[in-house]
Amino acid sequence: MKYMDKIDVRDNKLDSVFTLGFVLFRDTIVRHSPIKDYLRGTLSSIIMQARHGEVIDGLALLSAYKMLIKLGITDTHVYEEDFEHPFFVQSQSRIVQVVEEELIKKPMNTILEMKNFGFIFMLKNQRTQDLVYMYKM
Repeated sequence: MKYMDKIDVRDNKLDSVFTLGFVLFRDTIVRHSPIKDYLRGTLSSIIMQARHGEVIDGLALLSAYKMLIKLGITDTHVYEEDFEHPFFVQSQSRIVQVVEEELIKKPMNTILEMKNFGFIFMLKNQRTQDLVYMYKM
């Protein structure tokens, strides 16, 4: 195998046996539907537990992350396609809800009542462009 990697692979510009093993493992095992779904669900569950303040197995999460990155061989497409994008789609509504709560609803009274910038100040001083900006936020 080492000879083949050093001579044949290099001379014929082929992938190494090690790389082919990664590709085979990725395509046959990790991307097999039940395993892929289980891995994605487990990683999502661990992240949700961490968000709720529960104790998690950070080493397992890190190991799975590193495995998905390495299976991309030259880039991070395996991690992105198999976990990151589906996780973001799943989490999007919750993230929007938290952002609205923390950045809009909680400081709402403060924003409205600020002395030289609040909603009431803008109405009294006919600052329509500022009101437009506030509305778009």
